[in-house]
Amino acid sequence: MPSGLPTGPSTYPMFWRTPASTVGGRIQGIFVALVGLLVATLASGALTSVAYILVVDPLAAWLGDTTAGVVLVSLAASALAFAPLVPMAYLAAMILRQEGRWLHSVAGRVRWGWALQCLAVGLVAALAWMGIGAIAGSPFLTSSGTLDWWLFPVVLILLLVTATGGEYMLRGVLNRGVASLVSGPGVGAVLGAVVSSFVNVLMSSVVFIYTGDGWGAAAVLVLGLLLAFIVWQTGGLEAAVAMSMASGLISYAPLFGPGLQDVAGLSLGLPPAVVRLAPMIVIAGIITLMARAQGVQRTASPDAITH
Repeated sequence: MPSGLPTGPSTYPMFWRTPASTVGGRIQGIFVALVGLLVATLASGALTSVAYILVVDPLAAWLGDTTAGVVLVSLAASALAFAPLVPMAYLAAMILRQEGRWLHSVAGRVRWGWALQCLAVGLVAALAWMGIGAIAGSPFLTSSGTLDWWLFPVVLILLLVTATGGEYMLRGVLNRGVASLVSGPGVGAVLGAVVSSFVNVLMSSVVFIYTGDGWGAAAVLVLGLLLAFIVWQTGGLEAAVAMSMASGLISYAPLFGPGLQDVAGLSLGLPPAVVRLAPMIVIAGIITLMARAQGVQRTASPDAITH
């Protein structure tokens, strides 16, 4: 029986280029990713609307303030909609006759020590960003301060759940499915990165079209390419999940203190778009240097090892 694992050294994006996988199977995996992402995006909006009517409005009548309710309901709806993408990613892996554990990394597991380091870098960078905002007084950095700090861990957990679901499907399944359609690892990595990043933009296309925010869309595209690069460089999704969480946290920073007023994920201009990407580039640079210094595994030959 053909093996569902790469027979030679393989990078993360090319891990579905195996003797058991077929072009049809890879296309099925891509289809699962696109359907999952579409459903999650629509479900997030629908759940937010329903929860707003059932929860936020009654609370507003009682408390007289809707800001915290709107934020938490929106985050909880996104987490609830995106969490099922992880088991859907496992389903896509089964179609390619590969165990789901190889979605985590080329090591076939979640590298928890490495994951915690990446999460720490993302969290420290987000908090530093808020500190810089407090000192700099830039016109692009504002503060509404409408959320109490005791809600910070709640926001962090909800963002982490959403980031995990999104990254497993975008960079784990879609990126891999597209990359594995071609034989060249370099071409495959670039192709997978571009397609998954464009789909990332399309997930927010309604908002971007409504606001006419081309620079905001460009910022999301560049962030997607950056995340795909990190996955390729580190051989797993741990760093991408941490960076995605940090990006969301930076977007919500103005609700706790100084930060870019970008809660909806928009930039509304070139300078804010650059300001939004700056900390993510820094985080990516730090994680890349850490990975190289620690020799984090970025390629594997699991079938050769198994046999």
